Amino acid sequence: MIKYNLKLGQAQYYKRYYTPQVDERDCGVAALNMLLQFNGSDYSLAHLRQLAKTDQEGTTALGIVRAAQALHFETKAVKGGYDAV
Repeated sequence: MIKYNLKLGQAQYYKRYYTPQVDERDCGVAALNMLLQFNGSDYSLAHLRQLAKTDQEGTTALGIVRAAQALHFETKAVKGGYDAV
């Protein structure tokens, strides 16, 4: 399993992994793709959309979790508000 640990202060250093959204429904898969690139993987947004079951309204949190799991990431979904982040 791949574990991902990046402190927020380090985010500026990793701009080279930036993945732009093709449209408004790509937010979740674009974010997932940036994590994948950081870990040395290269997937198309189309493939990630398929894994995450992205529809016309976007991707659910569960879709992102399942797509990450399909790509061998260890995931943990938690419920919380913005203050918990």
